[in-house]
Amino acid sequence: MFFREGSDHMVINLGITFAHDEKLDGVVFINREISWNPENLMDLCNTDKDAAAVPVFDGHVFSLEIGEVARLEEDEKSGEIKVQSASTDFLYLSSAAVGRLYENHPSINYGGRSVKAVMQGAESFNQYFTTADLLSYRLTEAGFGLWVNPLHSAHKAVRTLQTPSFNEGLKELRK
Repeated sequence: MFFREGSDHMVINLGITFAHDEKLDGVVFINREISWNPENLMDLCNTDKDAAAVPVFDGHVFSLEIGEVARLEEDEKSGEIKVQSASTDFLYLSSAAVGRLYENHPSINYGGRSVKAVMQGAESFNQYFTTADLLSYRLTEAGFGLWVNPLHSAHKAVRTLQTPSFNEGLKELRK
């Protein structure tokens, strides 16, 4: 399903509401400006994690916060690492994560339909947070971690011709 809303926050709200109401196994958000390889999507959909993202290069940096490299939590089976936040440009949420986010937030009327206000930050924050920051906070308060597979990378096609490897950058940080 394509959402043509102007706000990234509202796209997440609509996607979570739709996935919950239709009882989907999960939901994947992919920004239309992202270039990616097919195996990125397949691995993301096959993760056993409840919230996972593909690292997205925005033309300057990868849009994620990994925290202290020496303390990275890593899944030895899949190679995925737990991160503090990641771009919502290429993101998967399981039905469990969708359900908890849906249950924990009030509904608002948007365009004549009832939508869960998961990504509305005004009620608890008095400063600006990116969509990634707010979703990471919401996932943490719902009891979920956010994971990325360092073997995959995507990039914003409209902003850069470079296609760096997140995995190679992670190796350099670990040195």
